[in-house]
Amino acid sequence: EQLRMVGEMARDMRKMLSDILDISRMEAGRFKLDRRPSQPVTLADSAAEAMFFVAKMQSKTVTLAIPAGLPEVSADPGIIKRVLENLISNALRYAPKRSDVSVSAAAEPKERAVVFSVTDKGPGIKPGHLEKIFEKYFQSEPGAENARRGKGLGLTFCRMAVAAHGGR
Repeated sequence: EQLRMVGEMARDMRKMLSDILDISRMEAGRFKLDRRPSQPVTLADSAAEAMFFVAKMQSKTVTLAIPAGLPEVSADPGIIKRVLENLISNALRYAPKRSDVSVSAAAEPKERAVVFSVTDKGPGIKPGHLEKIFEKYFQSEPGAENARRGKGLGLTFCRMAVAAHGGR
């Protein structure tokens, strides 16, 4: 149990340092993307697989609802995987035990884009916090029992990384 906790702490620390460095690079205009044609299902599956054991330890599941035939996207697979992992991690943090976090995607032909969604059965975001959650260091109050507070950088990284891809 102690080894698992140390491993989880090390993973969280590595993620936080990566987010800090990448946010700094994005703010300085020195963030490089390694874009390549990518299948949305592959991106989502990779992130869900990385979060499988985290979900299992919390008695939760992560499921994919990605339709066949979505268009390829020009993306940096590693960065989009981190964005999706971050969103899944947040959803797992607030979802009740024995619940499901769902990752879905849909084509937006008008915008020539694919929209990813991560949903859970948690308490949701307070209306007054909705516009603030992507701000650096903002932390919403934990809404679920035993929810760990984040560092206030993960969603900032997500917003900036998606913007670097030309998305929102």
